[in-house]
Amino acid sequence: MKKAAYMLYGIFFHILRLFPLRRQKVVFLMIHNSRFRGNFRYIYEEMKKRGSFTFVVLSKEQLFSVSGNGIVRAARLFWAAVRFCLVWNYHLATAEYVFLNDNFLPLAYMNFSPKARLVQLWHGVGAWKRFGLTSEQDEAVRALVRRGNQRLTHLFVSSEKVAPFYADAFGVRREIIHASGVPVTDFYFDEKEMARARERALSAFPGLAGKKVLLYTPTFRADAERDGQILERFPAEKILRELGEDWAVLFRFHPKIHPSDRIHAERCYDATDYDDVKDLYVAADVLVNDYSSTIVEFSLLRKPVYQYAYDYERYERGFYLDYWADAPGPTARGWKELADRIKDGELDEARWKRFISLQYDRLDGHAAGRVVDVLLEGK
Repeated sequence: MKKAAYMLYGIFFHILRLFPLRRQKVVFLMIHNSRFRGNFRYIYEEMKKRGSFTFVVLSKEQLFSVSGNGIVRAARLFWAAVRFCLVWNYHLATAEYVFLNDNFLPLAYMNFSPKARLVQLWHGVGAWKRFGLTSEQDEAVRALVRRGNQRLTHLFVSSEKVAPFYADAFGVRREIIHASGVPVTDFYFDEKEMARARERALSAFPGLAGKKVLLYTPTFRADAERDGQILERFPAEKILRELGEDWAVLFRFHPKIHPSDRIHAERCYDATDYDDVKDLYVAADVLVNDYSSTIVEFSLLRKPVYQYAYDYERYERGFYLDYWADAPGPTARGWKELADRIKDGELDEARWKRFISLQYDRLDGHAAGRVVDVLLEGK
């Protein structure tokens, strides 16, 4: 059924390709989320400096988030589907530059103009846990992703070292991968913007004022039962008793996790729905990670990172690097050990430097400029 829908979408696309390509038209296709920020925002700001571009932002989440009941809702969904098939396809078919932040399965049936540039700006940074084709188990989805990604003309990554991992994850030729850096990392070289980000986070969670902040960013597991155990295995109240009264915990769950119990404990705050995770990174003093790739971006802040691997043997995805040796900080298997490491630990400079060298080539606050240079120079 889904495959037929993707094929139909491709038919609409090829009809609308009869319209001429519009030079300097830029489309941002937001598949991963509906907030215009991160890589897209930095590319938008950079391209505005370079010429008279026309920008179009397409958000899948906003398009299909319709309200109402009965006939009203049905009508709105119908209109959303029409816009998705016709309006979106028109913009995609006539744009010179199309930016994506995730896989878009209808691409398998969409052949773009040879003059168009189809650019993947993946929503993650660097390489840690496996993703894309290196973790997808559904053969039908794998086939669609691989076929669709043959349309990509550019894929930008943070370093030459991670480029082979991205080639495997997307099933693309190494030649289209450019280690120019990832635009969102420019944020970490803008002191004023980071200060504003910290203020935003503290305003949203005033209880953090004057506290040391532990940010916990657990990723999803293979089943809902194990997702539901995440809070149980991270007893925040006990951990805070070990750390002391001057600590607080921010929880940032993966979007695929829907914990049945929300956080109500004292000095604990649920930031899952907070708009921009970068604000939380800046406000935090330490990061506790399990298997999430959040460590790659957070490490740019040169703050302590701890791996909490209570169910490592059952984690299915696997990693591109050695989980134990290559992480930027120490690993704990139980909550008490974790609390002890946080109390006793500082940033492990040697481990941190090695991790950064594995993930990044150039860190100077000008990644967005290099990405746009590559595109405008036709490389």
